[in-house]
Amino acid sequence: MLFTSGGAKRGYYASRHDMPQERNPSGGETGFINMTYSGLRRSPNLRGVYLRTLEHEFWHMVHHKLGGNHARWVEEGIAVFHLHLLSGIPMGRTVVSLYLENPQVQMNHPVLLQNVEYGGAALFVSYLYERFGLDFLRQLAFHPQQGLDALDALLAAHGAGIGANDVFTDWVIANFLLDGWRENGRFGYPQLWTSDMQPARRLRYIYELPFTYDHATAPYSAAYYELWPAALDRSLPLLFRFSPAEAHQDAWLQLVQVLPNAIDVQRFSASQQGGGAIAAALRHDAQRFILVVSPYTPGDRRRSGSVSYSLAFSQQPAELTPSTSPGAGQFTGQTAASVSAPGLTFPGQVNQPATDLGALGRIYRASHASGPALVVYKFVSPERGEVAFWVTGQEIDSAAAGCVKASADRRIAASKQANNNVVIAMGPDVENKTFHAIFDGGVTGGVSGLSTTYDGPPGAGCQ
Repeated sequence: MLFTSGGAKRGYYASRHDMPQERNPSGGETGFINMTYSGLRRSPNLRGVYLRTLEHEFWHMVHHKLGGNHARWVEEGIAVFHLHLLSGIPMGRTVVSLYLENPQVQMNHPVLLQNVEYGGAALFVSYLYERFGLDFLRQLAFHPQQGLDALDALLAAHGAGIGANDVFTDWVIANFLLDGWRENGRFGYPQLWTSDMQPARRLRYIYELPFTYDHATAPYSAAYYELWPAALDRSLPLLFRFSPAEAHQDAWLQLVQVLPNAIDVQRFSASQQGGGAIAAALRHDAQRFILVVSPYTPGDRRRSGSVSYSLAFSQQPAELTPSTSPGAGQFTGQTAASVSAPGLTFPGQVNQPATDLGALGRIYRASHASGPALVVYKFVSPERGEVAFWVTGQEIDSAAAGCVKASADRRIAASKQANNNVVIAMGPDVENKTFHAIFDGGVTGGVSGLSTTYDGPPGAGCQ
């Protein structure tokens, strides 16, 4: 060990400084630790930090001496975790907090240089300790295989029935939920000091569907998308599509639903979609809905560099035949989105089924006794609905530009633009949003756009 008075680092261990055996006849090659004490002179309060740095570097020397698994995430993760375990310092006060602020940093990056990367490695090692114990960590550190391959082999030897990828995908959920009691603590850290830890940072909160987002995320990291429960019709599946910029890339897509006393996880690989969307069932008793995206490169766990992708969410309304309403005539319905705008779905039911939010629902293309029509279909319950509003092509054609027709409460309206486009607007919802769907050239035209405004009931000025 060498003590010096200068340098940017408090201490480091480097195997390239091993002393040759002829200079060290006591046996083997001993590592070299350099410690800088200039900062300690200026601030005696740094003594604890100084000693923890020495412990950290001493672990590296021991690990190098005994050999085994030298993947950087294993070396640094165990070194940081070791200090936490000995000192009792809460995890939230360590580099772990930096990682939870930046969960899209790669956990198993082959070259860990930043504190945030140390934090990710330490948190993953902490999770392994939570699930498998301290002796399991010792075996991982000294396993002859490297990195996640060593974890695979060790899990197989213990008869765990899962692999390293399964543990990783559970871990990224645990970082977001920090739930130490549901599912026997599988999605949290029940044994560690987590009171100061904040959940992993959410990337986007989704208030309405359809939703499309372009992003780039590192392999073996996580991007969290949470969906507003009121934006979902739980009687229909949630559809999501992951489209990577490079065809050989893949991703784990996990729909996490937090229930009163359990956590439901549906896990998919993006490659399962086969060019189409993945459909996941929604639970009626779920309190939260989260989609976790973790890219990876099949056959190459050490790949670094962000994976660019496009992610799309939607819900495909089921085929329905709306019931009759006084004076409406008989309608036979088919969703406008499925007929005229492939790949595009409507906002659909913009609120949960609730009578206090008024006549808001889905838009359907329909046939009326007088010809083509557009219908807004309101759901009274998950099993039953009713026609809340309709406008026929005949009504549109005979009207001047402006508002053509509105519901009794003025929250649904049809208007005609000067270019003959038809706009169906619904709102405001609980967030004071009004949704607009634009039909190109009339009620039989294609959907040319969707928009959202905050200008009150769309039929307020309708005569």
